[in-house]
Amino acid sequence: QSIIQHLTLSKKENITDRVIALLEAEPSRNWYFTEVCDRLYLSESTLRKKLELENINFKKLLLDFKMKKAAELLKTTNKSITMISSELGYVYASYFIKVFKNYFGVTPKQFLKKFTY
Repeated sequence: QSIIQHLTLSKKENITDRVIALLEAEPSRNWYFTEVCDRLYLSESTLRKKLELENINFKKLLLDFKMKKAAELLKTTNKSITMISSELGYVYASYFIKVFKNYFGVTPKQFLKKFTY
């Protein structure tokens, strides 16, 4: 594929998918909005506006990504909650558990029980 085709395809791809691809590449990294802008070669205002057009903001996108990834890892691996929290960039498993419960309404352990029984 030519460089022009690549650039055309890249422009058609929505910005949320581009950010998620970046997060997916390094899920344990504590991403800052400015770093994401730099990696995507966009100004902060441009990325903010593009995300707004897709009805999301960076903080929500990052939280959604981490919680969906946590749920996926809980369902598909035998990794401990501590290991999963660490893989997703949480320093303290207790904080990860709190965030997870606020997001899903149940603790990771309760979530896991729902999917194993």
